Amino acid sequence: MAIPVLVVVLVLTAIRGVAQVAPASWRKSNITTPLAERVRLAGAALDTAIDRLRIDGYFFTNDATGITGDLYAQMALFDMATNRSKYENALGQYFKVVLQSGVNFSNSGLTHPFISDSLAFGHAAAHAYTAYGKNPTFLQYAVDSWWWGREYTLSKQAVSAGKFPGMNFTLVKICHNASMVGGTFQNTDPQNSLVEGYASGYFLVLSALLAEATADPMYLQAATESSTFIQSQLSNVQKIVQADITADANSSPCSVISDTDPTESGLMFEGLAVLASYTKNISTQNLGS
Repeated sequence: MAIPVLVVVLVLTAIRGVAQVAPASWRKSNITTPLAERVRLAGAALDTAIDRLRIDGYFFTNDATGITGDLYAQMALFDMATNRSKYENALGQYFKVVLQSGVNFSNSGLTHPFISDSLAFGHAAAHAYTAYGKNPTFLQYAVDSWWWGREYTLSKQAVSAGKFPGMNFTLVKICHNASMVGGTFQNTDPQNSLVEGYASGYFLVLSALLAEATADPMYLQAATESSTFIQSQLSNVQKIVQADITADANSSPCSVISDTDPTESGLMFEGLAVLASYTKNISTQNLGS
């Protein structure tokens, strides 16, 4: 199910990154496929994935909520890269349908929905806002998703107080000689103290995109805090983002689950790229290198 979306990522990278040269060590590093064919392949891959959506706008499996949001983002990015509006109307309808089955784009089938699932749709909406002439409806979807993520992201006030609204444990304030401010919880379970790479990465990217779209310093501060958290708490020595860190001060505090997934690091890099572009900050740009 994820393969069509992956193909789109690779093809769009080729379309948008014509000035970039792949390392000679890569297998088949020279891209010789004509642009028109790359666009055709990307569109066909997207259409294959879209055919697997249910009537409620989600993929046919119940555990693919976040992947559905990723697909929506790819649809908007395809149109942005090709200067088209092929998927604009479809996305408008899909967002409306998904909202009918879950508040804030969360999976209504779960007792404690994952924060990253909602933020994946906000991420997609922010890209759609840019792709389709700054359509205010898409911007509102992105803002609503951001506020949902904000509710489960560690603020300075919460960390200072050592408690988080709705969570039934004492917050650890410092891990690895750095503050826990900026991390986003895995889900809404009041007993779950895991602060997650996926959720924090999506919140970073969404905050950065909204800062770029609105120039509101609130979003820039949030993006900066999320970026700092990911780098200080979840990035290993190879600068790969790890899965989770525990925030319960009384139960294995600061324990890092070292599992890694490329998506988590990819979200961090996207967030840093948007921040660097928006702020023109060289030090931020260097963090992603």
